[in-house]
Amino acid sequence: MVIGRAIEALNSDGAYQHIHGIVVDGSEPVHAFLANLKEPDLGQFLAAFDKLDESGHLQANPWKQMGKWFKPLHYVNNVWQISSNTHRLLGFRQGHVLILTNGFYKTGGETPPKHIKKSGLLRRRYETES
Repeated sequence: MVIGRAIEALNSDGAYQHIHGIVVDGSEPVHAFLANLKEPDLGQFLAAFDKLDESGHLQANPWKQMGKWFKPLHYVNNVWQISSNTHRLLGFRQGHVLILTNGFYKTGGETPPKHIKKSGLLRRRYETES
């Protein structure tokens, strides 16, 4: 079974309403990825989540690229990337919610195709099983 679960905020606000991590057969890869991150990357992701969720950017249609830290991947349908200095999160749009599928350490210029493919596979499972 594949569903989405809201990413928790590290303050008293609870969770990000419009940003979810994917849950695959009980495993929460994005939640675990974020839990294992250290500063400054974790802080950069949380600051990005604050900007995306609280300002209503994820409610706008169509979504807009916001600098280099939140953007759609070129030539890939409905895959969005959130960036920190050294890590990336990939996900897809489901209505007004960003479903994050996987995170990774960024070593080169282009987003590795294996991570894009993994995001696409998880999106298809989400769309058919949820």
